[in-house]
Amino acid sequence: MYTYFKGRRIRIYKTLPLEGQAKTPGQVMEFSKDSITISTGYNLLQILEIQVEGKRKMSSIDFINGIDIKPGDIFKK
Repeated sequence: MYTYFKGRRIRIYKTLPLEGQAKTPGQVMEFSKDSITISTGYNLLQILEIQVEGKRKMSSIDFINGIDIKPGDIFKK
């Protein structure tokens, strides 16, 4: 699947569905050393592997280290 973040197309390769309190779809809820957790509007989705347009596939930690991301940011359709 793909989405957009800060104007760049993002492909999402590996995820893990989680139960939890959902908020705005695509909203970054939290991130840790190995994943990014976003709201789907119904539950939560943990992103484990991601690819920024024009870059190689990478782990979420590499993505977090290479971009300014914080809770409340939004991945868009």
